[in-house]
Amino acid sequence: IQVLEMLGEIYRRNGNLDEAESVFNLAIKLADEMTKHRLMLHLGNIQFYRSKFEEALATYKTLLESDVIKNSKMLMATVLSNIGGVYHSFGKYHMAIDYFKRAMEIDKETGNTKGMGVRLNNIGSAYAEVGMFSEAEKYFRDALKIDEALGNREGELTKLGNLSSVLYHQGKKVEAMRILNEVIEELKKQKNHLGIAYYSVQMADYMVEENPDEALKLLRESEKHCLRYKLYGYLVPCYAILAYALKQKGNLRKAKKYVNMAEEYLSRTDNIEWNSVEVYFLFYKTTGDVEYLRMAYDNLVKTGEELDEGMKRVYYNVKLNREVLEEWRRIKQN
Repeated sequence: IQVLEMLGEIYRRNGNLDEAESVFNLAIKLADEMTKHRLMLHLGNIQFYRSKFEEALATYKTLLESDVIKNSKMLMATVLSNIGGVYHSFGKYHMAIDYFKRAMEIDKETGNTKGMGVRLNNIGSAYAEVGMFSEAEKYFRDALKIDEALGNREGELTKLGNLSSVLYHQGKKVEAMRILNEVIEELKKQKNHLGIAYYSVQMADYMVEENPDEALKLLRESEKHCLRYKLYGYLVPCYAILAYALKQKGNLRKAKKYVNMAEEYLSRTDNIEWNSVEVYFLFYKTTGDVEYLRMAYDNLVKTGEELDEGMKRVYYNVKLNREVLEEWRRIKQN
């Protein structure tokens, strides 16, 4: 069992998620009751990385009801946090924050400093999604301090990537790009293919309006890793931004081809590793098809309905969301 667990982790770190999932499923069948729950936690994480969010949620909720998890505060905090992560992916940010904060209370109680860093980062990510960027920045910087104190460089890179995003949305583009470039270069040294795939798309998103040629280079790099490691959830925003970059360069025919490819990969996942409103709005800006605008609007409203009144006001005032709402009203009036 121990060998299988180590093998599964090696596959996961190398981005071979199919093999990792198969190995953990085999190990679970052979394991005793105590070991099985630890392996199921690994399995849920693999399902999450592969954008199988419904399956991951079912795995985590099964764990939440088990006596093994109930008797371990550290494992309970991890499972609660992971459930929060799934709700975050579903756009249910209010619920996500609730689970993250429940997990953080346990971390405080047990003195789990590393766990607190993870939870602070997760809460910051949820606040960022609803447009509470200054609040998110505070959580990311607090999480970063913990990782720096612990010497957890892998954790630092995650927080730096998230910090870059909220700085960008606050208009601090130069600092955001400098930080993200530092993250990408270090991930390349580590040969962290999942990280390279994700953050290359993020950087391309920063520059697609002003420098579509450079954005295309980054997106081709991301595409290579996504296809090799079957990261379909990452391919959706990759192709959405790639299509828009091609449209910027006047190649509308090829741009529409990539919109279709993005839709194809979207159909293979429970959700996408990006803001669905932004993806559909990019489809609309690329093709001019009002149906994509309607989908962006519907996703925006659906997410807004899940938020409390305070968050909702902020969310609808985010620049992207304002653009979607204003364009939808313009189309409806005409």
